[in-house]
Amino acid sequence: MGEKRKYGKLGVDGRMLFNSGIGTVLQNVLKGLSGEPGRVLVNSERTFAWCEEHLPSWEIVHGTSSIYSLKEQIEVPRKLAGCSRIWIPHYNIPLLAASPIVATVHDVLHIARPEMFPGVARQAYARILLFGLVRRASRVVCVSRFTADELVRLTGCKRSKIEVVYNGVSPDWFHATPPVALPRGYFVYVGNVKPHKNLLRLLKAFSMVKDRIPEDLVIVGKKDGFITGDNRVEPFAAELGDRVRFSGMVSDEDLRSLVAGSRGMVFPSLYEGFGLPPLEAMAAGVPVAVSRAASLPEVCGDAVLYFDPVREEEIASSLISLSTMPDEARAGIIAKSRQRAAEFSWDVAVGRMRDILMK
Repeated sequence: MGEKRKYGKLGVDGRMLFNSGIGTVLQNVLKGLSGEPGRVLVNSERTFAWCEEHLPSWEIVHGTSSIYSLKEQIEVPRKLAGCSRIWIPHYNIPLLAASPIVATVHDVLHIARPEMFPGVARQAYARILLFGLVRRASRVVCVSRFTADELVRLTGCKRSKIEVVYNGVSPDWFHATPPVALPRGYFVYVGNVKPHKNLLRLLKAFSMVKDRIPEDLVIVGKKDGFITGDNRVEPFAAELGDRVRFSGMVSDEDLRSLVAGSRGMVFPSLYEGFGLPPLEAMAAGVPVAVSRAASLPEVCGDAVLYFDPVREEEIASSLISLSTMPDEARAGIIAKSRQRAAEFSWDVAVGRMRDILMK
């Protein structure tokens, strides 16, 4: 009780509660903080309903600003005014907020690979926010050592400000089961269709070997509606006919089933701050092939197959390896993968975040 009186109410920007990646972190951490005094900013009926259910003692305030807008720079600090500390789960911090700020940085893709985000205004705003975060935030939480190193390298952030808190894997993934009506064999990719996800090279690699393997390719995730989407992917996929299928967004339960029923996950991303989908697939007992890039080796360890993400022939070779892997080797990599995934716990992550936010 004394800690709560000393530090007062925690303010949280909850507008990204259902965004992929960031939303997963927000939901897990907020559930773990439900017993603390807090106020959360929401911007939809869906986020309001979730907070009402999972944060019954919290104050819920409504906003109308969108992410990366100038309006949020006014609305967020106004709606969370009076909180003794504010947690912003992304780098879009309110630069004029009076309260101390803790910000979570998932990646610094916008300034590390600006060629993937055309538009002078968009790049400039990202730089303003990230460099403002370095000056303004009292603590910066990074989801991997890779992201921490990138933040230091690109912004000069002091390492003494940074805490590395890994994401976790939901226990549900360790109990994932294939669909009841299993479609013909397939590999799965999980993620949005954006340039840094490198899906075009995956499709080209798949086209190189599709006549040598029986598996199809299923792409799970949002494929349109992005300001920075990759409009080259769908036309190329159409050329491959019914060998490539887009599932679109699916429920958490259906996602786990789709992954668990696959012959393997392929994750060709060029840049990841953490990389949760391959770790979840590992927990589900599915062999995984990933890029030897960014944070992925740090997260996946020696429990996956690696390829150079810019060499389509290496991606193609990984597809063949997943397809033809002997049962004994498959069982071995699955056992190692599940053991690795078990090292990433939301209980540990939430405990670390509670210490950072409430002390």
